[in-house]
Parts: sequence; structure tokens; C-alpha cells
Amino acid sequence: MKKTYYYPDNLTANSPFMKYWSITDIAIIFGIVMLSMLLMITLHVWLTFLIAIVYAFLSMKVTKGYSIIKFIVLYIRYLFTDELVLKWDGGNSNE
Repeated sequence: MKKTYYYPDNLTANSPFMKYWSITDIAIIFGIVMLSMLLMITLHVWLTFLIAIVYAFLSMKVTKGYSIIKFIVLYIRYLFTDELVLKWDGGNSNE
């Protein structure tokens, strides 16, 4: 007897060990940290670690794959550039 499995159309799955960052974000953060360590050793500039910390915070995924920077961009677009369109049918349900 052959078994049949039914799945929903919007089935999505996240990797359990990549909950907050994608592999590209981890690679970029690692590159920034390595560059910051090189600058710290050669030029004694430790403030470049702040760039890695800020990027790691802003690229962190919060819900449904949206990062914090994406929320900020969507919020700014909502406030300043996109127009808000409200549709109203007039309330007449008899027609």
C-alpha cells in the first residue's frame, strides 16, 4: 500500500542552527571581524569592531526572515515615501 502525504502550499522551514543570520551574513561578519583585528594589530584602532557589532545587530533576523534593517527600511518607506491607500465601499451591502 502506497502512502500519500499532503503538505500545505506555504510550507517553509528554517535551519535550526541558522536562526538569526544567514550564511552570507555570517561570512560578512567574519570578514569584518578579521579586518578589524588586522587594523587593531597594525594601527591600534579598536573602534572598527563597532562596525561588525552594528552590522551583526542590523542583519539579525527577527521574524519570518525579516531583518532589523528591513523593518527600518519598511517603516521609513511607510512614513515618508509610500502613499497609504484606503479602500471604502460605502457600507451599502444591499446593492
